[in-house]
Amino acid sequence: VTPPAPAPSPAEEVMWPELCPAASRPAPLKKKGEHTIVTVNCTAWSSLLSSIERGELDADIILAQELRLLQRQISPAQNGARRLGYVLDVVPAVTTMKGGVSAGVGILVRWGIGLKTLALAGPAAYWSQQGRLGAWHVGAAVPGGYIAVSAYLHTGIGDDDPNQQVLKAIGQVVRGAGLPFVVGADWQFEPKVLHATGWL
Repeated sequence: VTPPAPAPSPAEEVMWPELCPAASRPAPLKKKGEHTIVTVNCTAWSSLLSSIERGELDADIILAQELRLLQRQISPAQNGARRLGYVLDVVPAVTTMKGGVSAGVGILVRWGIGLKTLALAGPAAYWSQQGRLGAWHVGAAVPGGYIAVSAYLHTGIGDDDPNQQVLKAIGQVVRGAGLPFVVGADWQFEPKVLHATGWL
């Protein structure tokens, strides 16, 4: 008789995505703690979906900006992501004064990687409502997991006040979580400008 396997330690437990039905959960990752992560401004969800379908983009975690998905479009997009083996979570885009669609950020993780949406407050919540900031807890890579942030800063204003406020909101999120973090963003200005803000 084979003795039962020992119970996993808290660091080894799989934190399943809230969007992942129990009946559909795959086997745990073979190489626990190892995964690839990329960030991309896709300019639209359809472009990102096509890139994944064609094999041009292959990563375990994708931080996406400018998805341009309104609330009513998120569920169909999640179905498309699921078909390709991903869980998709989205901060909805917003409708502009001229009737267009702008912003919207999100994250895709392969099935089997834990994902939970962070509830944001204060300035971070405001920029999330504007479709420019999203944050998640990823249950992988390190004990206790890490924070993943996707941000879409304003175009054409450099480091003027609105972008400074988004940067401060990102700082609020990662400081408050007290965990390792990764930030993927369309910064809208060169690294030397970001460095000059003192934000780093």
